[in-house]
Amino acid sequence: MSVFSVAVLSLLSVFSSHIVWAQGKGVLENPGPGSYQSGVGVISGWVCEVGRIEIVFNENEADRWRVGYGTRRTDTQKECGDINNGFGLLFNWNLLGEGEHTVVAQVDGVEFGRTTVTVTTVGEGEEEEFLRGVGGTFTLPGFPNVKTAVQVQWQEAQQNFVIIAREPGNAEDGPRPLICEEEIVIEEARIIDADTLTLCEERIRLVGIDAPETWPQQQLCLNADGMCYPCGQDATEALKEKIGADNRVSCYLEPDLDRYGRALGVCFSSDGTDLNGWLVANGHAVAYFSDAYMPHEEIASVEQRGIHAGEFIDPGEWRRGARLEECL
Repeated sequence: MSVFSVAVLSLLSVFSSHIVWAQGKGVLENPGPGSYQSGVGVISGWVCEVGRIEIVFNENEADRWRVGYGTRRTDTQKECGDINNGFGLLFNWNLLGEGEHTVVAQVDGVEFGRTTVTVTTVGEGEEEEFLRGVGGTFTLPGFPNVKTAVQVQWQEAQQNFVIIAREPGNAEDGPRPLICEEEIVIEEARIIDADTLTLCEERIRLVGIDAPETWPQQQLCLNADGMCYPCGQDATEALKEKIGADNRVSCYLEPDLDRYGRALGVCFSSDGTDLNGWLVANGHAVAYFSDAYMPHEEIASVEQRGIHAGEFIDPGEWRRGARLEECL
């Protein structure tokens, strides 16, 4: 079992011995009632007591966890007469499995806090408790408001996503939804190549990525068997297949255009997939002028997906005339 699954947050115990549990003062603050939990998090609160603090899950006495005690909590001075009353338990929620669970806080066997949470896991089978070997950075448009977007990245140690950037800039100049007949566009896309499409008569360059070329000359790559193949066309066909027969796509656009006058954006398929990231993660494009999709490219390279299964010329170099000798 992973150390992250069972680790208890070790805290320095500093306390006043004259405070007794007969005062019955304590609060379970986290997790909040009715909250959703996933990955590794902290169960915390405060209590005016120096005894044994434990967390019990689902009324199961066998599932009892000792909690670290003694963190500085100046807000407990009035209630407890001192300030070193915080407690915390670093806990992997995945251990509980999917569904609703009860969390009970006790001191010397006496309950002082109770809440109910809903746990969701992302692993399957043996990986349900601790998912390994995956990663990625994804864009969430429209958060914290419609004019902004944030990037989140998977952190294996936390078994969760963390916000790593807000792009671009601020709420005044952030991404704009592509408007089509007064609605955020979810329209049929005309795919030019794997990193360019047309939506509502606006040509959109998928930002942060660069795909093998199809125009003005078909880019050729070497597959795992050393044979030349049209990797630009393959990438384009893969994007069409991912979008699906209905061609329904939604896009969030950056405020500026590229040097060719095209809009720059992150686009999503009807199932919510970030198409920019999907193309890179599956070896149909490379990360371009941004670190946002570098983790995707690393995954594709390690797993030898798409163009990473053989040899290829970087699309930018191809446009400048570089060619694979085997495919001349």
